[in-house]
Amino acid sequence: MADLKPAASQLISANELWTGQAVFLTRDGTWSTDPAQAALSTSAEDSLHLLELAKASNARAEVELVHLAAATLREDGRPWPTRNREYIRALGPTVRRDLGYQAATARAD
Repeated sequence: MADLKPAASQLISANELWTGQAVFLTRDGTWSTDPAQAALSTSAEDSLHLLELAKASNARAEVELVHLAAATLREDGRPWPTRNREYIRALGPTVRRDLGYQAATARAD
């Protein structure tokens, strides 16, 4: 699948180089494993600016596989990827909630 063209309502996703975990670019140029903390672009120009921040981080060997991902605002006003691919990359398998990153936050029954 080809990367998206810069537009509004996008966030930047990558993989942290040392752990391989999916991370999302925040507005201050740092990376978070929580997609809800990602910077959501407001325009194509904003997407390009965020992409440049991410590429600089890639050049410093902090992340790899930098790309744009379509996103929307949730009811709580925080960004969230609209494609299942990004959701699965962030949280882990969808068929076994006891595995992947979401297992660390699951309630013990």
